[in-house]
Amino acid sequence: DNGICFEPAFSRDVYYAKEFKEKEKHRLFFYARPNNPRNMYRYGVYLINRAIESGLLTDEKWEIYFAGAEIPEMKLDLELPIHFMGQMSWKEYAAFLRNVDLAISLMYTPHPSYPPYDVACSGGVVVSNKCFNKEKMDECNNIILGDLEETEFLKALQNGIELATNLKQREQNYENSKIKRDWDETLEPVMKFMGERI
Repeated sequence: DNGICFEPAFSRDVYYAKEFKEKEKHRLFFYARPNNPRNMYRYGVYLINRAIESGLLTDEKWEIYFAGAEIPEMKLDLELPIHFMGQMSWKEYAAFLRNVDLAISLMYTPHPSYPPYDVACSGGVVVSNKCFNKEKMDECNNIILGDLEETEFLKALQNGIELATNLKQREQNYENSKIKRDWDETLEPVMKFMGERI
C-alpha cells in the first residue's frame, strides 16, 4: 500500500549498437569483479579456461577482455592473451560495449544485475546464469541464461558464441528488444504515486 518499484531504463543516448559487420576476431567481455563474491569471479575464470580447452574459444577467432575493479594480472591455462580494462569511466564503458560481441556476466542472486542489459542494449550477446527464480530474461533474445553446472553452462556459452557470430539474428534480436529505454516512461508511475502522497 505504501511502496512502489520501477524497472531501470537503458538510454539510447548511452547504450546503442555501432554496427553489425563481419570481423576477423570477435571480442569476449568477462565482467570480472574478484572482490564481489556474488559475481563468482574464480568460477568465471575456470569456465573460460574450460571453454578454451574444449575449443569453444580460440585465439584465431576471439579476443578476451576482462573489465571490472581490482582485477589481478593473470594468465589463462592455454595462455590466450587477456586485455585488462580495469574499472572504466561511464563514457569509456559505453564505448567499449559497442565493440563487444559476447559477454559472460555471472550473478549469484535472483537479481539479473545491469551488465546483461548494458551489453544487449549495445548490440552484443550475453551469457549469464540462472539463480533461484531467475530462470529467463524475456526482454531480449540476445540474453541467454545457463545453469551453473559446468556442462550446462558451457552449452549456454556455445549457444552464445553461435548467436554472437550470427550477425543477422543478433541484429534482429537487438531490434526486437523490449528492454526499457526511456526513464520518463519507467518513472512515470513512481512520480504519480509520490505526487498523490505528497
